[in-house]
Formats: sequence, C-alpha cells, structure tokens
Amino acid sequence: MFEVETKTIVEWFVDCWNKADGKSITSPVNFSFHDYDPCYDLHKDKWITDGDKWDDLIMFLFFF
Repeated sequence: MFEVETKTIVEWFVDCWNKADGKSITSPVNFSFHDYDPCYDLHKDKWITDGDKWDDLIMFLFFF
C-alpha cells in the first residue's frame, strides 16, 4: 500500500509543480517524505538518493 500511496502523492505534487511553472526555478528542488531517504528531483523527474540531493546543491552553490 505504501508504494501506491507514494506514487499517487508524488504524481499529484509533480502535476501541481508543473502547473505552477516550478521548472522556472533554477535551484535544485526535491520532494521527499519525512524520514524517507530517497527524494524526488523535480527538475530531473526521477528519484535520487539523499546524498545526490546534497551533491546537486553543492554544485549549484559552487557555480552560483
């Protein structure tokens, strides 16, 4: 059941994000559940690890 709920909530969130033109934000943006390691990268439309999230942020800040 958890997988179905996760998929449904992420699809809903991504749909809202796209309708709000969220991709116009240039900084890394991720969606995750509390105490859940993987997070969803809203720019790349895929699940990433928590470590990847911080790597993306460091690269963004380095080139900012």
